[in-house]
Amino acid sequence: MAFCLTPQAIKEFATRLKNGEIDVEKLSKMTSEERRQLFMKFVDETTARETNALLEQKLLQKNVWNGIYRWIEQSAGLKPEVKNDLFAKAKKAQEEGLLTPENQDAFLEDLVAHRLGTQVTLEQAGKIAELSKQIGEKTGTEQGLKMIEFDEYVNSLVPQDKKILSLLGLPRAIMSSGDISFAFRQGWGMVGTKEFWQNFGKLFTFFASEKNYKESVAKMITDPDYKLLVNNGKLAITKIGGKLAQAEEAFQSHLAEKYPLVRASNRSFTGFANALRFDRAKALLEQARLAGEDVRPGSDVVRQITHVVNAFTGRGELGKGDKYAQAGPLLSAVFFSPRKIMATVNMFDPRIYLSSSPTARKAALRQMIGSVGITTTVLALAKMAGGEVETDPRSSDFGKIKIGNTRIEVTGGNNTYATFIARLATNQSKSSTTGNIYDLGRGYKPTTRGDLATKFARNKLAPVASLVADWLYGSNAIGEPFNLAQETKERVMPMVAGDVLEMINNGTPADLFAISTVADLLGLGIQTYSETNK
Repeated sequence: MAFCLTPQAIKEFATRLKNGEIDVEKLSKMTSEERRQLFMKFVDETTARETNALLEQKLLQKNVWNGIYRWIEQSAGLKPEVKNDLFAKAKKAQEEGLLTPENQDAFLEDLVAHRLGTQVTLEQAGKIAELSKQIGEKTGTEQGLKMIEFDEYVNSLVPQDKKILSLLGLPRAIMSSGDISFAFRQGWGMVGTKEFWQNFGKLFTFFASEKNYKESVAKMITDPDYKLLVNNGKLAITKIGGKLAQAEEAFQSHLAEKYPLVRASNRSFTGFANALRFDRAKALLEQARLAGEDVRPGSDVVRQITHVVNAFTGRGELGKGDKYAQAGPLLSAVFFSPRKIMATVNMFDPRIYLSSSPTARKAALRQMIGSVGITTTVLALAKMAGGEVETDPRSSDFGKIKIGNTRIEVTGGNNTYATFIARLATNQSKSSTTGNIYDLGRGYKPTTRGDLATKFARNKLAPVASLVADWLYGSNAIGEPFNLAQETKERVMPMVAGDVLEMINNGTPADLFAISTVADLLGLGIQTYSETNK
């Protein structure tokens, strides 16, 4: 932060320093408004406000006097003799103990406005100061709960994201509600870890209680390793009610939070995701420490550990180092789950297994082997129990358990990528109904690689975007004629409810209905075909 002074302003500023009108002692005792008015004698209002925000930020640091000195140093346009005079006055004020913790609240107003990107009243600034003070008076979980209260209050002051993004995210949030699907969808890559099963019960307790969710968050954010993993390592710890870019992509809509069912589903989804990510990352961090790896702030080891954890829990990076994170809500307006797509790419990226640190590399291998092993075991047991299992990746039923007209998908959605790649690589496709294999691009009105790519992309579109695409094509992704009423209804109904209705309409037997419903609630994809469209 810097401001530039004209030669005349510098001369006046130096004169006021010499006659004592401006010195650090007076600055420290002024309110934000008084300091701004003083600075506005030399610079415009915007620069005065930004300059004061910088000063207040430095004053509120643990070592306030070093902050003051850095503020003086960063104030561009001052002649050396003026800076030296300021340094001398600051030193004198420091030695005389003129700035004490008791009067630091006077520096909050511009600092808060600067950090939040919005103006706040003195009353609001005072509330922030009071909450900040309460945080310092608590310890452990109680301190964490106060930190959550502070965060919620600050979020209430910050301008929300553009309403259009929240509106576009509303159908997806509704469609994603009513279940606890994170477990075997985004969490598929962790099913072979102990942290997954230790936290599994939280899916239900978070769904049922806001208190349980907040206590879990409070415990996590007060952990000694939290800042290292989250601030330095960029571990994906998401939030409810904050900026949309910080939310899980399935629930990027402030409007959706007004519906209790959506709120409960969001708690379950976000709470379990955060608990799983943090516990797994913390365990790997401890392994790296014991192995003698460099896990100091800023180290590649910490970053590689969190990258592995993020990828295997459905939170892929948008660009290298997640540099395009703020574009997440906009991308989510186009694609249903862009981060989940990138997580799949990251999870199967060979570099994660070859060039990561020893701890991160071993974790990625064990997690992949564990998830694939458990999935294979489930498929084998299902086949032994009388179900059908498709093992040919060219079929859309690959990795699914077939029982009558119902398919249960157990790969966290990753089978679709395997099928898409296998079909492109072999230029062949296998019918899921007849079992026949046919070459792409041959015969009457043949399906081509381009058709496959288009269909694959359309299946990844967000609700509103897919509605527009279906209208433009005149049919949905599987060729059914476009019906506006039906298509709209499907996009404002929880997906689990749609699956249940589909099973009821197709007369699914009671035992299969019960199994399929539970599987659907946990994130195992369900499809039921009628005799006419299967």
